[in-house]
Amino acid sequence: MRNKDLVNLSLKNVVRNKKNIFNILLLSMFIILIIFVFSLDKSFNSYLKNGIEKNISYRTLFVNNLSNDKLDTFFKNLNSINHVVAVFPDSQYLTAISFSKIGNTDLKGSFLLQGAQKNTAPEIAFGTNLSESDPNGIICPINFYPKDNVDELNSINKNTIINMNSFLNKKIIIDSNFKINDGKTNELKIIGIYQNSPNFVDENVCYANYNTVESINKSMNPTLSWNSENDSTMVQVDNAKNVSKVEQKIYELGYPSTRAFMVDTALFSTLHYGALMISSIVILLAVIIITLINRKRLKDKLREINIYRSIGYNNNDIKKIIICENLIIGIISLILSLLITIILVSILICIQNYKPYIFSKLPIEISYISFVVAILLVFIVSFIAIIINQKRLFSSSIIEGIK
Repeated sequence: MRNKDLVNLSLKNVVRNKKNIFNILLLSMFIILIIFVFSLDKSFNSYLKNGIEKNISYRTLFVNNLSNDKLDTFFKNLNSINHVVAVFPDSQYLTAISFSKIGNTDLKGSFLLQGAQKNTAPEIAFGTNLSESDPNGIICPINFYPKDNVDELNSINKNTIINMNSFLNKKIIIDSNFKINDGKTNELKIIGIYQNSPNFVDENVCYANYNTVESINKSMNPTLSWNSENDSTMVQVDNAKNVSKVEQKIYELGYPSTRAFMVDTALFSTLHYGALMISSIVILLAVIIITLINRKRLKDKLREINIYRSIGYNNNDIKKIIICENLIIGIISLILSLLITIILVSILICIQNYKPYIFSKLPIEISYISFVVAILLVFIVSFIAIIINQKRLFSSSIIEGIK
């Protein structure tokens, strides 16, 4: 039998049998379920990696010197821990400042200024990184929203976000009650632009040298003095994977510590393993359903198979017809499930791009592995079902089979 005739005959058989509509819809449903569960797991992992582990606050610890060690000893002990890249007073960690002008543009607003250094600041997309030789230099996100209150980001419109590329190497005039370098100036300079995180809100966060942040905090509170016994010391770790190791070492040294950004990563592990378990159940159910569908289809086709045999088709030709029909049903199911998935993802993206703005930080990741799993399930299980049932298909006599 020619391939063209084989495909034409199989296609006519699939279209003619109305029961195949139910089979296609059922297969499509399971394929969508497989895509959904795998993609949900991928999205969780993406958020954990890009939305949490890359957040510098996740790698920052508050440490208290309850042992009353001398300041030099205390700092030396912390700096001696592997993977610690910075140790500094909490007065150098964070401040919120207001400004009235950027470059020649009158623009009022506020933002968070976080202490950092070259190896702890975000990767620079344009311009230069922080340097001790430029105490007034700061780096800001490409997409900038001038509000230091994170809660206000939940209701902003994307059209109000400022593209900071045009303000590179421009000065920011901060309010007169904020002073830098012991009150010598109230100007900051945007020396670098960093790429916003896709998965956590940083549109209102700029970075400056630790001493710059401290000088601003002191200008607002001239009596501010840091005491290692009563105030926290900040410890920043080189990598998110090493935070727990550093926490343990700090504990062994006798210093209590807490994370600046508390996240229950165990919850993500539970969700990950839960998604894997659900995936396994869905795949098992899909195997059972596909097997039952094929078994029912082959049972219903016994009379048709014997008609083919009576008009001269050999067993190999008949098996090719059945396999081709299964391929057509599988391909239609895959295409249908893919179209439905695209529509659903498009709807989610539309919702995500509406508001609140924080929705846009939630990752929507499609797992392409799920498509591979679905294809293997549909075709391999169908093929195996034919092999298992082939003795039954051709064991009866042609006359009995046609009755």
